Amino acid sequence: MRGLLKAILRRPLLALVLTWPTLAGATTHPGSSEFDRIHRQVVSAIDDTLHMDASIIPYEMLDRKEFVKKARTDLAIGVEVNGPLLYDRVYFDLSSSGPHDPHVWAHEFIHYLARMFNRDAIKPPAHKMLEGITEYFAFQVIPGHPNPRHPYYGYLRFAEAIAAKIGGDKLRSIFFSNQAHQYSALRRAVVPNDPPRFDLACEVLVRGDYATAVAMLDRNDSVKPTGLLHFR
Repeated sequence: MRGLLKAILRRPLLALVLTWPTLAGATTHPGSSEFDRIHRQVVSAIDDTLHMDASIIPYEMLDRKEFVKKARTDLAIGVEVNGPLLYDRVYFDLSSSGPHDPHVWAHEFIHYLARMFNRDAIKPPAHKMLEGITEYFAFQVIPGHPNPRHPYYGYLRFAEAIAAKIGGDKLRSIFFSNQAHQYSALRRAVVPNDPPRFDLACEVLVRGDYATAVAMLDRNDSVKPTGLLHFR
């Protein structure tokens, strides 16, 4: 015990600060006071708007090398859930601007809170629809003005069309359900008489034509996509 105490005292104070555990299993780092503030803001906003407890979500702040290693992704985008359905925490890339943006925190925390739906919808072609619904709820948590130039803008509009068709409460109950097979439940809710049409709309969304994808949600619509990948 005495040897351990001597080893601790020999370590630089800064090193102790950088490795001391904090909220939900996170680790501190330079600028952590800012991130702690954003964390509290987002947790409170999720509680107020979605009535869910985001304080339980474990997260870590990592440098770029560790982020790529742990998150198993080489995306340059600010934050990525470490497998929103396969892993157990959210990782933030400190080399990006994402950790400084409350909306990004909200988006990634919502991924975590909707893990069961993610299990069903993470693979193509449903993955873009998944990002859109995540954005839909992230904008409820952290209100703002969607940027038409953002890659997720069309996905968000698709999600808004889903909410308009079945109701926001119904979408929320499906998306955050703890039950399995919620993607199938969503297909049936949106296009009750022709669920595969929803799959085709998701494929069109992947191609970047969100206006056509939205139009396809109306089962009376005459749009007939061609040359699309078969949904598994």
